[in-house]
Amino acid sequence: MAKKYMSLSDVVEEIFRSESEGESESGSEAESIDSFVEDAFALGQDVAVDMTLVRRSKRPCSPSPRGAPKKRPSEPEPESEEGWHDMADEDEEPHQFPFCPRRTPGVQLDFHQDYSPLDLFRLFFTKDVLKLLCDNTNGNAARKHALGLHTPWSDVDAEDMLQYLSIVLYLGLVKPSAARDLWRKDRLHKHPFPCSVMPGYRYEAIGAFIHMSDTTADAINDQLKGQAGYDGLFRLKPLQDQILTACRAYYHPHRNLAIDERMVASKARHGMKQYLKDKPTKWGFKLFVLADSKTGYTCDFSVYQGKALTPSGNGLSFDAVVNLLRVPYLGTGYHVFVDNFYTSTALFRHLHRIHYGACGTIRENRIGFPKTKVNSLPKKAVRGDMRWIRDGPLLYVKWKDTREVSVFFHSQSLQWEVSAAAGKEP
Repeated sequence: MAKKYMSLSDVVEEIFRSESEGESESGSEAESIDSFVEDAFALGQDVAVDMTLVRRSKRPCSPSPRGAPKKRPSEPEPESEEGWHDMADEDEEPHQFPFCPRRTPGVQLDFHQDYSPLDLFRLFFTKDVLKLLCDNTNGNAARKHALGLHTPWSDVDAEDMLQYLSIVLYLGLVKPSAARDLWRKDRLHKHPFPCSVMPGYRYEAIGAFIHMSDTTADAINDQLKGQAGYDGLFRLKPLQDQILTACRAYYHPHRNLAIDERMVASKARHGMKQYLKDKPTKWGFKLFVLADSKTGYTCDFSVYQGKALTPSGNGLSFDAVVNLLRVPYLGTGYHVFVDNFYTSTALFRHLHRIHYGACGTIRENRIGFPKTKVNSLPKKAVRGDMRWIRDGPLLYVKWKDTREVSVFFHSQSLQWEVSAAAGKEP
């Protein structure tokens, strides 16, 4: 029998049908990932702010006489009695937040000192990080040998770990069909570098036992699986925290910031691994990344765990941005650029409250987007036509390019300029 594939709407219907039939709580806990949120996220949607999905989520979960659950508060639509403005109307100049970074933007190093590539690498993989990796890797090997594993092993030290990591980086540049091909001796496939660093069997042994967390603490965390205190990233956290600390310590971003997703390719069998058909890297772990728009430097990141963890109640897209913007560390007056997965009225109002500017494309089905059709962009608008509505510090813009594009700003004024190169509106 052919396998039936369900659309997003079918998934939503199935969720509410299952809830109304009174599925047990243990059955819902068995699903570690909320399929509704997962499917929406894969399509670039957020169930908390996309109107179509919100309407579905507001349906009663059961035919209880007490009625439906409490409705999620929605953003009010902008006051737009006059409708959309066109290019002939002048926009007012909103208040601009001064740029007040906590440190001077740029690299935070001693410029009187010369740094080799190895010196820069050791800023992130310090002696403490290498000791952490060695201790936990040796502990993991001892645990597995105590369970009966007979793989030959000798404890690693900092030098061994550096050699292992050098080959890991080398594999990012050279793409053999299998890692062990790096140690082949035939003339056609020979790679001199790995053989000069360590034997192939030693590389495979370290790769089999490498561990980032304490195995005793792992066992305690594993006992909490399915409970509130369980941390799905526990085995990664010791190294992740050290890398994040270094990312923040040795660089301070310039004024323009960008937040987007990034895929880390992986073939591992893990519940947090994601598949995105439209990305160059389709399988892997998804990160939410804060980057400096001027240099591309990664200032901060968080790992997407695949669960609908939305403490603020404003949705995954809202929390992904807010959790990356550490105001006490960064300062104020920054401009944040996002795509239409993150852009929402609730997010931009929050950014305005913490003195951050923002800009991003926006979907018209997002909660808070103006619904008025008065003087709206006509269907046969020519390229370059534009309409806008201001709601205090917030500015909604419709722009006709090859297709209609909606853009959302705050703390910025609308300025219409003519392209000198083409002699036409940009």
